[in-house]
Order: sequence, then structure tokens, then C-alpha cells
Amino acid sequence: MSDTADETSLGAALQPSADVRRARWLLTGHFAGQGVVMATWATRLPAVKEAAGLMLNGPKEFSRARDSSVAR
Repeated sequence: MSDTADETSLGAALQPSADVRRARWLLTGHFAGQGVVMATWATRLPAVKEAAGLMLNGPKEFSRARDSSVAR
């Protein structure tokens, strides 16, 4: 056998199977999708907090309700 034949068979042996390549692409797509969802939700958090009245310097009604429950 020549060195070229050995390198070719070794290269073929190191190639991942079609199932492994497919799984890698699916996993990459899954994490990319999760990243998009988390990025979208993270940018909406301030608006959601404001709508729910949970801002740090939010409505006085929330502050009074919180202070009165602590005093009890």
C-alpha cells in the first residue's frame, strides 16, 4: 500500500456519518432558536415590568401596598 491510499482511508474514517451531521445541524438550530427567543424576551422585560407595575421607581400604589404589608 502507498501512503496516499492510507491517508484517503484514514480521512474517510474520520468523517462523521450523515446522522451525526444531521444531529449537529439540528442542535445548532435548536440553540440558535433558543437564543432568538431569549433575546426577544429580554428586550421586552422592561415593558412587561412597567405594565405590571413592578418598576423599581414604579407607581406609588405599589410602594404603599408593599410598605403596608411589611409593617403588619
